[in-house]
Amino acid sequence: QEKLKTARNIPDVILLDISMPVMDGYETASWLKQEHPEIRVLTLSMQNDDQSLIRMVKQGAKGYLLKNVEPDELVLAIRQVMEKGFYFPEWAASRVFMNLGNDALADPLHTFKFSDRELEFLQYCCTEMTYKEMAAQMFCSPRTVEGYRDALFDKLNLSFVSYLAVDNF
Repeated sequence: QEKLKTARNIPDVILLDISMPVMDGYETASWLKQEHPEIRVLTLSMQNDDQSLIRMVKQGAKGYLLKNVEPDELVLAIRQVMEKGFYFPEWAASRVFMNLGNDALADPLHTFKFSDRELEFLQYCCTEMTYKEMAAQMFCSPRTVEGYRDALFDKLNLSFVSYLAVDNF
């Protein structure tokens, strides 16, 4: 915290471990979300459980990788977080979606009611597909895909500023 408070140059992306002394990754991510929302957090951890993943996402992490990640994927993740605003490998994205309705996690996301089409749209968001490609897969127009996006933004209280992949056309 102190280094960021006095830093002349603020980083665009921070690689953050969950297990750290003094302030753990959850607390750090939460603090960053409050004090420096422009900094994107990419979690790099050995913790491979659903609760750690979901908790970091709740704290504002824009990506989650395991420490045994291949260097090429780490570089890709950093680029994707910078360009699109997020990066979750397929295993992480599927866990997040599977747990959206899981009461055992006591996650506030479970209170949202997502339609099947909105969930389908969310799954495509975790790929590198454009909205036009999503529309083709979903057998609808790109404008309809935008409607799913807008509905999810409303339900999740997101803005276009916090979702950096709007240039996904």
